[in-house]
Amino acid sequence: MPRKQPRTILQLATRRLGQVKGGLAAAHIAQWVMVTAELGRVPTTVEYSEWWAVDERTGWRHRAECRAVLGDEWQSVVQQLADHVTQKQARSPRAVMGLALSA
Repeated sequence: MPRKQPRTILQLATRRLGQVKGGLAAAHIAQWVMVTAELGRVPTTVEYSEWWAVDERTGWRHRAECRAVLGDEWQSVVQQLADHVTQKQARSPRAVMGLALSA
């Protein structure tokens, strides 16, 4: 029987990075998505860091986690998810982590 494909950000992240690291990475992806939805574009790492009041080094670590889960095209995935967040008015990281990923 073929393996079931992950359907949400959280499922994909935990499959790729394990339960603990994947859960944290999914939360950080949700944070990137939320800032992107608010700004209307993917923020720079400095903008992201300022938005969430974390130091720039932490922002770069969160960005690396996004890439580890979503791949090299992570920015376009984040933008697509942000567009969906705007339509659905998902306002919490939990709601964003539960968004379905397109195939």
